[in-house]
Amino acid sequence: MRAELTSHRQGLGEAQSGAKRLVLDGGKWQKSGGKFTFNKMQPKLRKLGRPTAERLSPEDAFFIKAQIRDTYGSLAKFYEEAFTEARAPKFRGRKQPSELATVDRAFDNAFSGRRALPEIYWMVLEELLNVTRDKLPSSARSPAPTTDRESAATQNTDPPGLPTTPNNLPRQDRSVIGRENEISALLYALSKSNRYWLVSITGVGGVGKSALALEVARRCLELRGLPEILNLDELKFDAFVWTSAKKRELDGPSVRLRLSVKSNLSSILQEVLRVLAPENAGAMPSEERQRDKVMELLRRKRTLLIVDNMETIEDEQVLAFLQEVPFPSKAIITDRRAVHESRSFPLTELSEEEAMQMIRDQCASELNAHRLQLSDAQIEAIARKTGGIPLAIIWVLGRIVATRCDPESVIRRLADAGSCPLLDFLFEDSFRLVREDARRLMAALALPGTLVRGDMLGDWLNIGRNDLEDALDELRQFALIVDESNQSVPLPTIQRSYRLLPLARDFVMSRAATLIDRLDRSRIHERLLCFASVEDGNPDWPSIEKIDLIDEHHELLAWGVEDAFNSGHHEIVLQLVRALGYALGIRGYNTLRLRLAELAEHAAKAMNNPLDLARVLITNKAWVYFFWADYAKCSTALEEGFAASRRAKDTLLEAVSLRLKAQLAKEQKNLADAESLLTEALRRFNDIGDAYQLAITLGTWGSLSRDLRNYQEAESSLREALRVLSPLPNAEELRSIMCQKLAKLMIELNRLPEAEEYNIQAEAILARLRRQVGVAYCKLNLARIAERRSDFKRALDYAKEAEVLFVQYGDKREIAADLQRIQERAGKPVKD
Repeated sequence: MRAELTSHRQGLGEAQSGAKRLVLDGGKWQKSGGKFTFNKMQPKLRKLGRPTAERLSPEDAFFIKAQIRDTYGSLAKFYEEAFTEARAPKFRGRKQPSELATVDRAFDNAFSGRRALPEIYWMVLEELLNVTRDKLPSSARSPAPTTDRESAATQNTDPPGLPTTPNNLPRQDRSVIGRENEISALLYALSKSNRYWLVSITGVGGVGKSALALEVARRCLELRGLPEILNLDELKFDAFVWTSAKKRELDGPSVRLRLSVKSNLSSILQEVLRVLAPENAGAMPSEERQRDKVMELLRRKRTLLIVDNMETIEDEQVLAFLQEVPFPSKAIITDRRAVHESRSFPLTELSEEEAMQMIRDQCASELNAHRLQLSDAQIEAIARKTGGIPLAIIWVLGRIVATRCDPESVIRRLADAGSCPLLDFLFEDSFRLVREDARRLMAALALPGTLVRGDMLGDWLNIGRNDLEDALDELRQFALIVDESNQSVPLPTIQRSYRLLPLARDFVMSRAATLIDRLDRSRIHERLLCFASVEDGNPDWPSIEKIDLIDEHHELLAWGVEDAFNSGHHEIVLQLVRALGYALGIRGYNTLRLRLAELAEHAAKAMNNPLDLARVLITNKAWVYFFWADYAKCSTALEEGFAASRRAKDTLLEAVSLRLKAQLAKEQKNLADAESLLTEALRRFNDIGDAYQLAITLGTWGSLSRDLRNYQEAESSLREALRVLSPLPNAEELRSIMCQKLAKLMIELNRLPEAEEYNIQAEAILARLRRQVGVAYCKLNLARIAERRSDFKRALDYAKEAEVLFVQYGDKREIAADLQRIQERAGKPVKD
């Protein structure tokens, strides 16, 4: 029986051998009398095509694909260009492809070695890439023996990147988006002259550590995309060894175990031997002998050793081995934790622009070009929800293609840890390993979902300084929190500001619900109120330091207002909005100011508190509508606020309401009504004795007098306003406004030196306060001054500076009329 099987195998071997030379016209196995025989039919010679239509070798296919990607970025774009080129008149005599898929199929077959590349496509390659057969790797190497001199002359004729260097690098499924700064830094660290021998890439799961390590290794192998300042020899390695300790992989809707896992020293040593000395791979049963042999090989051959997913390796000998990698070899490890014994490169998430670019590249890839069509809005939504985590992007796109669901439903599933394996795959292992205080910190960060300072978190949770620093350091080590502080400013750990990635927040909200429920919301709200009401004792007129503080944490404070409202803490809502309102308006967050004012309005009505209702309506809601020139809504809010102030018997708010009504009448050109209302407001503020409000009202009276052409009264009122403000703290903003008004008045009176003086004072204050819209008004005043002096060139320069600031920070309409007039007088064409 064994002899018969041998006979059959020989027959099969002959048939397969013959198939390499001829195409068999038929032929099959037949069973007769319990025996299998191969019935050979008469061979039929196939007519061969032109000798130039040979199959591509793997090296040729690799080379051509690299050229295509360097030129076009993706094969899909190349196919489209190849189709267009093949239909060009110069190829009219050739058999033409009927559709794009023909081009796609022709090259795919050629790249996989299934069929020869037709002659017309060779011509297209030469036309598009300047690639001829004599430039291919298989043609560049001559099998004939050469002399030493000839060998030296031709040793570099192979294109860089051919897989002739011993390596076991895995295939690169997709290109790395962005990361050029990180790649350059890694390449510098791997250069011969650099003293680092162990380099680590750290970051949260799925952020692209493995892809980055593979990209760096590929660039060293192919000697491409290297920093110009580095010599090629600096990054040339004799071998590349890739080992992965990754135990699980995300496979569509589930997580599956990996079969090939190198998770101990013995398996890593075996892999090194298999690449560097395959003849010794199985010949050394002793781990000590394997280690000695590997060390010897690493000394002789400059090798780049990559250990992927170091965090899953429990064998402590592995890190000890990596720390002893001998010169000139080097090692890269990827780890979710920061490895202190290495030159560490923490990897953060992609920016929103990079994430959107990655999504577009995936949509245009060979695999998805005809299966994945996303709108710009959907691409932006995926980029924002995935938080720039590449693995999350790949998972979302894969689910959209596999399930044929609309993208919105797949995006919604990301937040559901119960039905989405991605969140557990990214964060479960790290979350399980950190201490309880660290988990509580993550819960406290997840609740607002915004930047929070470390000391604020400790205060919320009542955690001592030392325990807080340890917990924050642990979270930073596992890359579970993102440090958003200014990295150029050295700050203690607890004074830095932290946030969670969007997906990390979804994970914590679903997995740490008990921790979140245990948070003392009342304590958090009270601490936020103390934070927003610090130091000056006058929440209506905060200092610039307080305004800066609120600006930096406005999202967190806004969350505090909304959470306090949802929790029924209405008194906290009213106090927070009172502390935040003016600062939000100064920094230009008027949409947010209005949203919070509406919450405070509901809270005041729920508490039947007419005083706070009047304050919210008059000083926040009506002011925002006035700023937006929505005079109808402004008037409605004022009438309701005035009635509430009457019920509360608050004469100050009544007077503020009257002044804003006067300003509203002035804007609507009802100057008589404005004068009457403002006179009454001035009388009341004089009676009350509030210096801030009196100065503001005097400034408003000055503007009204200027509109009424009563210039002497206008100048007197504005100078009096400055005199009242001079001794008051936190009045810089108001002083700059009065100086601007006086500068504008002096321009109308043609008293230009005085106008310049007041304008300089205003611009200095506004620049210090970072009020760019105010600076724009000062630039506009300078343009008007230069125009009065007939210096139209300088006037146009100032007007252009003002226009840039208005476009960026304000409303371009503010300068449109002045700019057009100055351009015309300067003899410049008026642009649309």
